[in-house]
Amino acid sequence: LKASGLVNDKGNLIFYRHKVIIPFYDKGKIVFLQGRNLDGTHPKYLNLIGINKPIFNQETLIKIKAGDRVYICEGVFDAIRLEQEGYSAVAILGVTDFRPEEVNIFKPFEVVLALDNDEAGLTMSNEIAKLFTLQGKSVKQKILPEGIKDITDYFLSRQYDK
Repeated sequence: LKASGLVNDKGNLIFYRHKVIIPFYDKGKIVFLQGRNLDGTHPKYLNLIGINKPIFNQETLIKIKAGDRVYICEGVFDAIRLEQEGYSAVAILGVTDFRPEEVNIFKPFEVVLALDNDEAGLTMSNEIAKLFTLQGKSVKQKILPEGIKDITDYFLSRQYDK
């Protein structure tokens, strides 16, 4: 269990407070778990210990064609929300969790960066865009309206406008 990242160095299960456990799949097998705390205490999210954070919903890239649009979000729930709205989306688990070698995964697609609308998200969106540019791939960046913190917030605000 420790090698799988489910148990910490003290032998305690890491997801004891996190009520929602999100599986990450690769070729139909669970390869990673993220826990989401619902009671407002920290940490809000918890990931498996000692395991590289994969891209959430990467399997969606198998379902779309070359040239199709895919959104890269900063969090799992933003990617889930975009998928619910009919868009192809994946998620990185934080603004620092996109590795340069991952650009290759997205080369066949039209990429839109849709990170959080805060300083860290905007800075990282620019950094990720540079990684794509250095490898000869252009990307678009989704700029959210002022006061909207992320993709989920964007769609929720649109529902209230109706």
